[in-house]
Amino acid sequence: MITGENGFIGSALLKELNARNIKDDYFFFFGSPSSQILFNEDSGCIRETIEPFLDACDYCKRHRLKLIFPSSATVYNNNNSYSRTKSALEDIVEAYGIDYLAFRIFAGYGPGEEHKKDYASVIYQWIKQMKKGERPVIFGDGKQTRDFVYITDIVDNIVNNLDKSGVIDIGTGVNTSFNEIVKIINKKLNTNIKPKYIGKPVNYINETICKNPIKNPINIKNGIKNIIDYE
Repeated sequence: MITGENGFIGSALLKELNARNIKDDYFFFFGSPSSQILFNEDSGCIRETIEPFLDACDYCKRHRLKLIFPSSATVYNNNNSYSRTKSALEDIVEAYGIDYLAFRIFAGYGPGEEHKKDYASVIYQWIKQMKKGERPVIFGDGKQTRDFVYITDIVDNIVNNLDKSGVIDIGTGVNTSFNEIVKIINKKLNTNIKPKYIGKPVNYINETICKNPIKNPINIKNGIKNIIDYE
């Protein structure tokens, strides 16, 4: 398995690996930006994602390694720069003709997201805000849904599917509305905090649907409880 510092793999590391002639089976490319909001704010995220990925594909082609990387469930909507960039990665790796495994990960969440700040999952952000008595901010009317998948389910399904190739969904098959998430958090905290509704941004995704769900996912209520207890 090959990874870079802080999960990032770039041209400098690839040159070092070539010089050291490291032998391995898998090449993990998990270091690119992973937020639609971040992509909207900085178009440089497109280049930051694709250019190192091209280097990774070159390296895997040369050394006959299996390339493993996160795609995104947003490719099913494919209506913003983030989803189109992730879709492009899937096309690029196909063009190289190398063995690969791409994970279309749905709305991941879990404890320990503090370092992500404004790019943390909405569940994490709302829990932190509501613990302080603050109102969570929701785009639109809160009826939009997401397939929220807990972090340990994501990791387990990455590790347990390394023998496969192609594209794999990591989602629960269960969609939960934003209003319901706030309701669950209120119940767990024994509060009654009302959300603040604001206008939706352009190309906003209203729902995500996983047609090939993982087995025995962690229930959304238990996942939220885990974060509340941890944080």
